[in-house]
Amino acid sequence: MGEARRAKYAVLRAERISEYAEECKIDREHADRRLAAWDRATKLHHCSKRCPRCGKYELMINSTDYEYTNNEEWVECMDCGFTDDISKKYEFLLHWAMWDSTAAEADIYREEGFPNNWTENALESTERLEKWIQEVEEAQ
Repeated sequence: MGEARRAKYAVLRAERISEYAEECKIDREHADRRLAAWDRATKLHHCSKRCPRCGKYELMINSTDYEYTNNEEWVECMDCGFTDDISKKYEFLLHWAMWDSTAAEADIYREEGFPNNWTENALESTERLEKWIQEVEEAQ
């Protein structure tokens, strides 16, 4: 990566951190940490879609075939038909996995007013997110 491209990336990242910090009413250091976790989560979400059998990014959560009785939901490759139970390595395919609870709560609190313990709650949420990401990464 060239120097100009690196500089442009650094400026874009700094802007993203500032906007997120302002949006969520958290400090820039916490915003940087949280966005780094979401970047890792986005990568895991993408990697979770890769089928171990055919290698295509076609894995999806399936819950429509009542003959499959081991689990209410499972993963299925839309290309080759591979199926597997949902395990830690597939959790990022679940519909709630890519939902940013801190940003969603900040949306609500911006109108109603932030609680006194907002910063502590947001930090705890970030710690839980980082721990979960680490668990999924270890299961990959």
